[in-house]
Amino acid sequence: KRTSPPPRRPRAAAVRCRAAPRIRDLLLLDSTSVRVIFDRPVSPAQTLSAGNFAVVGPDSIPVPIVSVGAQRKDTSARVNPALGIVAAPAVTRPPTRDTTPAKPVMPKPSPITETVINLRRPLAPKTTYRVRAIGIRGLLGVTGDSDRPISIPAPPPEPAAKPSTAQPPSAKPATAQPTPAPVKP
Repeated sequence: KRTSPPPRRPRAAAVRCRAAPRIRDLLLLDSTSVRVIFDRPVSPAQTLSAGNFAVVGPDSIPVPIVSVGAQRKDTSARVNPALGIVAAPAVTRPPTRDTTPAKPVMPKPSPITETVINLRRPLAPKTTYRVRAIGIRGLLGVTGDSDRPISIPAPPPEPAAKPSTAQPPSAKPATAQPTPAPVKP
């Protein structure tokens, strides 16, 4: 008696998810900047702009978006003599011919998984906003929307000014010293 082989199962080695990128996390960088982290890479063919995002307050009032893009990198030189980091002296050398091979030009930009939204006005503390991603396209071309709330924390409390009862270090403590007894000659 001959039986047919069991049905073949697809291999799970290369899982191809046909879902659009969704907002995984939101991080408050400062009062006017929010980092958006996606759960899947965004297509490098799509240029993200302010039209792809919306930030809405608790009363459904939109917060104006100035720009959307990668976080600015700090390229300033750090000088800290306490740590032994000093500025490099300016050396003038005659120009030399560059013999290093040119870097190959990448044909496509790499996909991104995060971007920064820069807002026109600061977000109010102790308030929850809703960040919406609109028309975000994944690597396989699937486009979708997603949203996620972000709660703005309260500012840290100011340290209370304590009345100072301590005397300045240069002042001598006021202690009762006995007066010397008069000496009879």
